[in-house]
Amino acid sequence: MKELVDVITREFVAMAGIIEDSELARAKKQLQSMLLMNLEVVQ
Repeated sequence: MKELVDVITREFVAMAGIIEDSELARAKKQLQSMLLMNLEVVQ
């Protein structure tokens, strides 16, 4: 359990850093793709 808390804490600290424009664009594209794939499954 302690290891899990350590990993989660490290990830939260890493997320607090500066986000590059390219990383933000990649995340947006990934979200769009995921949403479109979910729509295809529902129909």
